[in-house]
Amino acid sequence: MKKIINTSFIYAILAIVLGIFYREYTKAIGYTGLTKLSILQNLIFNLGVFFFLILAVLNEKLKITEHKYYKVFYILYNLGLIISIFGFFIRGIVEANQMEISKFFNSSIVSITGLGHMTLTITIVM
Repeated sequence: MKKIINTSFIYAILAIVLGIFYREYTKAIGYTGLTKLSILQNLIFNLGVFFFLILAVLNEKLKITEHKYYKVFYILYNLGLIISIFGFFIRGIVEANQMEISKFFNSSIVSITGLGHMTLTITIVM
């Protein structure tokens, strides 16, 4: 239970830090449009903070942490979320700097983010 709450707290801190980074970074480079950095904070709050808080509440009644596949779920979910965050962060930096990137690099970013989302989907189905 404590591990779930601590995970939620870590994601809350990460969301706040990346929200501040987005605001200050785009202000520093003079970019005024929206990027993937602008939705990264909401992604982390929803899939990180709120998800684990709901999981903590459900754990009180359903004893989810006692299930034999819980450790696999916990590791894969966090891995998928971190991969998704990384993909959105890279995409946001590219968009904010208005960089011209190759098709290969663009496909790589999309693939990384997609891999994270697929991992999240698999763990939610678990």
